Amino acid sequence: MNSTQALKNLIKLVSLFLIIFLFAGCNNGQLNTHEDTKEGEKENISFVETDEQTDYVKIEMMDGGIMIARLYPETAPITVSNFKKLVSENFYNGLTFHRVIKDFVIQTGDPTGLGTGGSKDKIKGEFGINGFNNNLSHKKGVLSMARTDNPDSASSQFFICHGDCRSSLDGKYAAFGELIAGFDVLDKIATTKTNLSDRPIIDQQISSIKFVNVT
Repeated sequence: MNSTQALKNLIKLVSLFLIIFLFAGCNNGQLNTHEDTKEGEKENISFVETDEQTDYVKIEMMDGGIMIARLYPETAPITVSNFKKLVSENFYNGLTFHRVIKDFVIQTGDPTGLGTGGSKDKIKGEFGINGFNNNLSHKKGVLSMARTDNPDSASSQFFICHGDCRSSLDGKYAAFGELIAGFDVLDKIATTKTNLSDRPIIDQQISSIKFVNVT
């Protein structure tokens, strides 16, 4: 074998090794996070359910889809405390995303499923026009509280931004967390067929929202 042929064989072996390495790295079974997450978040995460309250929750759909969200108590302490209380009470288990608008938001948290209900407690609106400094901007994947015209009317209903909602929602609604994984599930829900009232034709039902530890 001459030196030229030996060099060609070496190049083939190196190329094959790189292909195998890249394929293995893309199939590690972990959830991928979104490119817009805060600096320092991992691109791949693993998680373990816990009965203790943490700053991370798993939103699992009836079809098995999973979204992982990070909560920011330092940004919206009252809102996060209320949300954690409801999660601990299994309040969201079995509820649906009753309002779905592609490129805008998907909304849940109403036990009636009609968009008119909520939990018994109302909380202060932690956002700019209500005199509260909330610097979490409504980009895709951000969790925020729904409310009526009364700034202090939020209870259990919340939405997840599917589009860039900063110009219309920042300063007017209490953002309190954001997805770090499961953007494919968000997209799937947001693109489901809906009726004229923005209600999905096929129920987009939550199996459970549970606290997790993320590693």
